[in-house]
Amino acid sequence: MTTTHRWVWRSAVAMAASGLVGMAIAQPAATGSGQGYPAKAIRFVITYPTGGGSDFTVRPIAQKLSERWSQPVIVESRPGGGAMIGTDYVVRSPPDGYTVLLSASSEVSMNVVLFKKMPYDPVRDL
Repeated sequence: MTTTHRWVWRSAVAMAASGLVGMAIAQPAATGSGQGYPAKAIRFVITYPTGGGSDFTVRPIAQKLSERWSQPVIVESRPGGGAMIGTDYVVRSPPDGYTVLLSASSEVSMNVVLFKKMPYDPVRDL
């Protein structure tokens, strides 16, 4: 792996980790039901195969969030299709904050240029 590739990889991992840590720190306001967020399991969807770098990075963070929130935080790999399979799954999920997409922004933005037809509109749906 070249130095540039290492730098890009480390930057992506650092950004993902900081976003997840930010979620843990920022406790959202209580919902109308009187119970705070999260009130049920949270699903982190990664667009890379299980056992890869993103999986290796996200699982320990998910475990800590699960301990902090007293709710399960599930890491689910949905690779393939240039990240469109996992992204489409998240887009079709209810927009309630319990299904979170963890993917590279470059994949999402480049797919618009690379593919004529996509199952979602990144601007509208994300």
